[in-house]
Amino acid sequence: MTSYIRTQPAAALKEIKKVIGVYDYLNKESVKEDMATVANRVRDQLEITQVNFNRESGRVPIDMTWFWDRFIRDHLEIIVKASKSFTDMWIKEMRKKWTGSDRPKEEIKVVLEMLGRLAVAAKDRIDIPTTGLTPHQG
Repeated sequence: MTSYIRTQPAAALKEIKKVIGVYDYLNKESVKEDMATVANRVRDQLEITQVNFNRESGRVPIDMTWFWDRFIRDHLEIIVKASKSFTDMWIKEMRKKWTGSDRPKEEIKVVLEMLGRLAVAAKDRIDIPTTGLTPHQG
């Protein structure tokens, strides 16, 4: 990205757009439902394992579903934070390099306008809601 910022702004902007595009896909209703289904099925299998383990082990019971519930939500949150950090950092870096640049004024204007639109899009669309995930019962 660093080399793209000054010399290939379209390529740098495209990389930022790709990150936002991933969230456009992940937030399609059918994809959100499928992701929740998969996560909930993993949870269901852990619950079956937990019940059997706790019944047969004779040890202190463990709550595997609690760990899964924390893990999946934390994991999704980390992914979102990393994506926001990536887009925020590169938008800021590009704005810094292009504000007052010696490039043609029209090119500067277009790049800065696009960065403004991408900043809004990143803020509005980079998210993975956890609705649909089975809440912890306990």
